[in-house]
Amino acid sequence: MVILLFSGDLDFMPTEIYRYEDAIRILKILLSKIPCDRRRGYWTLRLSVDLEHMGRPNESISISEGGVIDPWVRAGSKLALQRRVLRLSKPPRRWKIPSYADYVKRNIKEVHITLIVINGKFHLLAHFIFMLNDLCLLCFSYY
Repeated sequence: MVILLFSGDLDFMPTEIYRYEDAIRILKILLSKIPCDRRRGYWTLRLSVDLEHMGRPNESISISEGGVIDPWVRAGSKLALQRRVLRLSKPPRRWKIPSYADYVKRNIKEVHITLIVINGKFHLLAHFIFMLNDLCLLCFSYY
């Protein structure tokens, strides 16, 4: 019953009033009882942050590393956990650099996409033109 109550969004967690021990206990229960959920990455990242706030950086790194290899952690949380591992595992705490270090540090190219409404009216079918670098690529409808 407790797991069903806490399986939603965790914005109400006790960390807001500095009850990190309660939050750590709840997050560990969630991660141990629910093996396949799309929120595992968020829970793992939150647990790692709470452990760091409690002054337990080695446990925080191990939780983050476990989240990186967890198959149920999604891409955004996985990237955040990888960055966290790289930030926390600087020498002398850890000397070995993870294999994904170059992947996380790379520059991501920005692409600006412009949509032009052809006949957009409220509650009616709207037609858009997809523009990329001043080149009309696609016309699609949204209703």
